[in-house]
Amino acid sequence: MWLPIIVFAGSAALVGGMKSLSRGRRPNLAQMLAAPRPDRGIAQAGDLECQPGLRWSLVVLGTTLAGRYLTPLPLALAITPLAVYLQWPWIKAAWLDLMERHTLRATGLMPIVLACGWIAGFYVSSAFALFAYLLSRKINLLNVERTRQKLSHLYGQQPQTIWLLIDGAEIETPINEVRSGDIVVAYAGESIPVDGIIVAGNTAVDQQRLTGDAKPVERSLGDRVFASTLALRGWVHVRVELAGKQTVAMQLADIISHATPCPLPTERRGLKLAQDCVMPGAVLGIATLPLLGANSALAVLLARPGIDMDYAAPLALQNFIYLCAENGILVKDGRALELMRTVDTVVFDMTGSLTLEQPEVLSIHTCGKFEKWQVLAHAAAAGQLQSHPIAKAIVEEAKQCGLKLPDTLKISCDADFGVQASIGGQRVHFGSLLFVGDGWLTLPSVLVKRQAQCAELGHSLLFVTVDGVLAGALELRPALRPRAMDVVAELKRRKLKLAIFSGDRIEPTRQIAQRLGIEECFAEMLSEDKVRQIERLQQEGRSVCFLGDGVNNPIALQSANVSVSVRSFTSAAQEAAQVVLMGQSLMQLPLFIDLSQRLDSNLDISFKMSVATGCGIVGGVFLFHGGIAGMAALNLLANIAITGNTLLPLRNTMARAAKTADPAPVAPARWIEP
Repeated sequence: MWLPIIVFAGSAALVGGMKSLSRGRRPNLAQMLAAPRPDRGIAQAGDLECQPGLRWSLVVLGTTLAGRYLTPLPLALAITPLAVYLQWPWIKAAWLDLMERHTLRATGLMPIVLACGWIAGFYVSSAFALFAYLLSRKINLLNVERTRQKLSHLYGQQPQTIWLLIDGAEIETPINEVRSGDIVVAYAGESIPVDGIIVAGNTAVDQQRLTGDAKPVERSLGDRVFASTLALRGWVHVRVELAGKQTVAMQLADIISHATPCPLPTERRGLKLAQDCVMPGAVLGIATLPLLGANSALAVLLARPGIDMDYAAPLALQNFIYLCAENGILVKDGRALELMRTVDTVVFDMTGSLTLEQPEVLSIHTCGKFEKWQVLAHAAAAGQLQSHPIAKAIVEEAKQCGLKLPDTLKISCDADFGVQASIGGQRVHFGSLLFVGDGWLTLPSVLVKRQAQCAELGHSLLFVTVDGVLAGALELRPALRPRAMDVVAELKRRKLKLAIFSGDRIEPTRQIAQRLGIEECFAEMLSEDKVRQIERLQQEGRSVCFLGDGVNNPIALQSANVSVSVRSFTSAAQEAAQVVLMGQSLMQLPLFIDLSQRLDSNLDISFKMSVATGCGIVGGVFLFHGGIAGMAALNLLANIAITGNTLLPLRNTMARAAKTADPAPVAPARWIEP
C-alpha cells in the first residue's frame, strides 16, 4: 500500500523539479495556475519549447508500459501529475476557450481526448498519444527553425575576421574592428566581405546570391563590389564603405527573415474545415460509444481534417520565399507570393519597368560631306569621358560599330545642353541645337522635318558640329529593358491582360506599347491617376499586379493586389513594393508567377493529405475498431508525410543545384608570420 503512495509522491516531487532538470525554461507553479493570456490559443501554446516535454513524455509512456506489463503496481496513477503537467498549456488554453469564448476549437480536442482516455483507464494509449503529439510538434518546430536559419544565411554568414592591407602587409582583423576607408584584400575563391570600391586589381564577381543571375560580371578599378559576392579570379583591394550588418547583403537578410507573416487562404480553409468538424465529430464520438466502446469513441475525436494546415502553410510559405530569394526575387510580403497566382492583369509603369535610364541610338542623320561613322565618332569622342546616360549610349553604339575613338585633348560641358571638345585639332560641339549653333545655325529642311517628328514621337535629336559646320544629328529613343518583348509574349501566352501607365505624353507611350504589342496604354498620368485607374480595374473584377518604381510610385504600389519593383538590389531596402526583382530582369516575373502556382499546388496537396488523414481515422475506427494509440500513430505518420511534402520543392531545387554546380575556385593559402 505504501509503495504506490511513495511512487506518487516521488512523481509529484519530480514534476516540481523539472524546471531545474530540463534544459528548456519551464513555467513554475504560479505561472501554471495563472489564467492564460486572452490572445494566446492552443496553437501558440503548442509552440512552447517542447524538447524537455518530449523527453518526459517518454518517461510517462515507459512508466505506463511497465505498470501494465511488468508489475502489478499502479504506476500509471503515480505518473498522473507528470502527465497533467505536460498537458497543462493545452488544458489552460482549452479552458479559456470554453469559459471565456464559449467555444471549443479543433486544437482543443487533443487535451480532451488525453484527459478522458486517462480517466477511462487507457493509460498506455493516452501516454502514446501524448508522445506522438509532442513528437509531431517537435518535427514541425525543427523544420521551421531550419528554414529560418536558411533564410538568415541565404546571403552568406558574416565572417568573423577579414584581411586588411596595412602598410603593405595583409593583417587578419576581426570584422567588428573594420572601419570605413580601410583596405580589404580578396583573392579568387574568396567571398568579398564588405561593400566598397575597388582601388587595385580586377576580378570576375559572382553576384548570384544577390541578383539570381549566374553570369559573372567583370569588376576592376573604380567599380563597386558587395559583400557575399564571390571573386572568381584574380585579386582586388577594396576600400571599405559598409561592413558588418550595414552591408546590403545583411540588410537583405534582415528583410527576408522578417517578411510579413500572413495566414494563407488554404490555411484558413483548413482550419475552418477542422473547426466545422468539431461538433459533428463530437456527435459521432458519442454515437460510437455504445457501439465500439470508449477507446474508439475517443479516437474519433482525433479526426480533425485540415488541422495540419496550421503548420504546413507557414512552413511552405517560408520555403518558397527561400526559393524566390535564390532566384534573385526578394519577397518582402508573403501575401504577394500567394496572391500572384490569382493575378489576371499586369500593369507596367513605363519608365519604372519597361524602359532603361540609358537610351539607344535609333538613327544617324548626316549633312554635307560627312559620313554616318564620322558623325558618330565625333559625338562619341566628345562624350567618352562623360557619365550622362546619353553620352554612355552614344559611346556604346560607337564601340558596337567597331570605331576607334580619338583622344580628347580639351573638354568643357554644360550638363543641360551639350559638350564642347578639342579632337585632333578640331572643335567639336555635341548637344542641343541651341548649344551647338548658338542661335545662328540653320538646319536643312530634312532635319527640320525630322526634328518635328522626334518631338511628336518623344525621341531626342542631338546635333554635331565640327569647326562650326553642321556634320549631322543623332536620333535617340527610350531603350527597352532586355527581353521585355519576350516577357510580354510569355504573359500573353498565359492569357494575362496587359496595360501601360505613363506620365509621358500620349505618342511616346503609344510608341512603346506598339513596339511591345500591348494594346491598352494610358499616358500623362499623375500618381493619383494611376491609383484611380488601378481601382477601376479592380472594380471590374480584375486582380492587378503593378510593376513600377517602388520609390516614385508608392501609392500606386499600395493600391495593387500585388506590387513588384524592378530595381537594383542595392535599393531594395527603400522599396515600397511587396516584391523586388533584384536582378532587374523582367524574365524574373514569369518565374515568380510559376513559384506562386507551385506554392498553391503544394498547399493543395497538403490540404488533401490532411483531409484524407481525418477520413482515414474515422474509417480506421469503424472498419478496424481502432483506438486512441492507433489513430495517434496515424496522425503522426500523416504529420511527417505533410511536412515532407512542404519540404519537397526545396529539396528538389537543392538536388538540381548540386548536379549542375561548377566547382568553386580554391582560395590561395596565406602565409602568416608567427
